[in-house]
Amino acid sequence: TWKIEGNKISFQLGSYNENKLLIIDPVVRQWGTYYGSKSASSQNTGDNDEGRACATDASGNIYLAGNTIETSTGIATTGAHQYTNSSVGTNSFSGNYDAFLVKFNSSGKRQWGTYYGGTGDDYGNSCATDSSGNIYLAGTTGSRFGPSDTIGIATTGAHQEDFGHVPFEITRDAFLVKFNSSGVRQWGTYYGGTGLEIGSSCATDASGNIYLSGSTKSTSGIATTGAHQTTYGGTNDGFLVKFNSSGVRQWGTYYGGPGNDDVRSCAADASGNIYLAGFTSSTTGIATIGAHQTTYGGGTHDAFL
Repeated sequence: TWKIEGNKISFQLGSYNENKLLIIDPVVRQWGTYYGSKSASSQNTGDNDEGRACATDASGNIYLAGNTIETSTGIATTGAHQYTNSSVGTNSFSGNYDAFLVKFNSSGKRQWGTYYGGTGDDYGNSCATDSSGNIYLAGTTGSRFGPSDTIGIATTGAHQEDFGHVPFEITRDAFLVKFNSSGVRQWGTYYGGTGLEIGSSCATDASGNIYLSGSTKSTSGIATTGAHQTTYGGTNDGFLVKFNSSGVRQWGTYYGGPGNDDVRSCAADASGNIYLAGFTSSTTGIATIGAHQTTYGGGTHDAFL
């Protein structure tokens, strides 16, 4: 039991065998694992493997998402959607990073793992599951190949099949991809206009819809007619877009004022509302009348919700 004497807190011990180890805190780590390896062909001696997000499903499985420059067998499993890193040494515009997604069971045993990417840099920034056990991966891509490339980003008939930028311009789109519980890709799409997009987060609701959020410098290709904010606000805007479970866009909106607005996270509740979080330097376009804080607080940035 707890023992409190003045401003000191300790434990009141009962009888125990003083010849054996006494464990005060009964919490025991269940398991922990590295994920990655240093392959002989790695082109970078820096951060090779980055875990950026994790999610669980209703069966207790755990998913890890991130990005890697590895070309060894430490990332993908045999028969995976993408067994090799497709971004290393492909052409003069190629990058080093592919996104990855890996599934573990509740005991920490890997079920499958896959690379995800084309010939540019691809970053896996977020993952989320739905009630049917499907898993979504969201991130940022510099890969330009459309549905004719069976390994790359977008699938035939996707919301956005092609990279949104001018050929050979070094910039990036957001992306969103759906896998079933066995790691089989269901669909994948780019999301972006002619400017830079960063896909930072994804979330699902109880109806199986999926939301993608991030930041954009594009003045078109983001918002839908009748959305909360149909026009680009300024230096950098946040965005939020809703897809149904088949990958059909339902609506999309900018979110931001004349300053720099950077979206980092989104979440859905049981009633289907969606929350967007990030930081901003905009003094207008963010807060509503009667909100907790209606005016910009000062400094370089404020948080927003």
